[in-house]
Amino acid sequence: MQQQTRNESTSGVPSRLYSDDKVSLLKSSAVEIVVYSLNTLLDPKIHTFTNYLSLDQRALVDDQVMPLDPLLTKVCGKEIFNRTRSFLISMCYLHIDEVASTLLVPIILFSPDRLNIKHLDLVKRL
Repeated sequence: MQQQTRNESTSGVPSRLYSDDKVSLLKSSAVEIVVYSLNTLLDPKIHTFTNYLSLDQRALVDDQVMPLDPLLTKVCGKEIFNRTRSFLISMCYLHIDEVASTLLVPIILFSPDRLNIKHLDLVKRL
């Protein structure tokens, strides 16, 4: 196992960042990362979400079995669900493979355009 460099903490976030900035980056990017990660569940051919957690592609909610799209609509609300699905459909047209998709997550996480970053120069150097 390779020894960690001096500038990295055990969490993988460079230790030269101040704790407040780490928290701000994590808090402000969490929703974006979750939404972006949903692209792995969207079937681009039929524009619906695939439930990989259930063999029958359905989920149990309030004692009713339902497909994943209505479940997400119930959790997020119709407007947010539709906007998220439209965004993810547009992402499908970019033909981003799984590797590129994974590599975009740290770019989202360490984006310097977040609020409450006190040491912006350090974030920009990442």
